[in-house]
Amino acid sequence: MQALKWVPHAEWPRLTANDARFNVWQSDEYRVQAFHEKDGVVRLMVTCIGPDCRTDADTIPWNDLQAIKAACGYGAFDALEVFPPDADVRGGAGNARHLWILPKHERLPFIWRNAGHQLGMFRELINKAKN
Repeated sequence: MQALKWVPHAEWPRLTANDARFNVWQSDEYRVQAFHEKDGVVRLMVTCIGPDCRTDADTIPWNDLQAIKAACGYGAFDALEVFPPDADVRGGAGNARHLWILPKHERLPFIWRNAGHQLGMFRELINKAKN
């Protein structure tokens, strides 16, 4: 994946909806727009803009999404991609994906973690119980 570069505000793409964007990055392959959501959550909208992208296909691999999350400064944060019930699916471009980034100290309890990380979380729980 190519390095993302910060995009100056004057060059951001125009949006018609309520614009809670606070940052935009871009490479030759991807555009990433960061939005403030409720309760400290950040949403990254990742759009494939390269020549190999198609609007009718999922063209953003998981490894690229993980690297994009890190490149935008959220490598230490848990994130979710949501697959809603069929009744709530909206038509959209297959060249865009959304990651919801949780606040830094919020951890998803069902994620498999590396052993060192699990030990750190266990220590946090012990410290919370002591207080």
